[in-house]
Amino acid sequence: MEPLSDADNQSIIAAVLISDAVSFKAFNASTKNGHTLIAVVPKALADKASGIRPGDFWEAQFTPYDLSSARLISPLPTHPDDWPEPSPTI
Repeated sequence: MEPLSDADNQSIIAAVLISDAVSFKAFNASTKNGHTLIAVVPKALADKASGIRPGDFWEAQFTPYDLSSARLISPLPTHPDDWPEPSPTI
């Protein structure tokens, strides 16, 4: 059996928009293309979990095998330039 190459261990990094909290360390989130997922806070960032609010943008890490959940990596300081603007509500 051949060892796994780096290509086999790839992860996907993308910006996500936090929509609401599921629990203290899990949040509903969505990607730029509208895909919804559960974003979880790893132990290393547990102290930042209380500061996550709906409308915040975070960088998240996905596995290519399961796009239904992601691990939050770091907050994004500003609105991503390529993210669509929210439509006005009437």
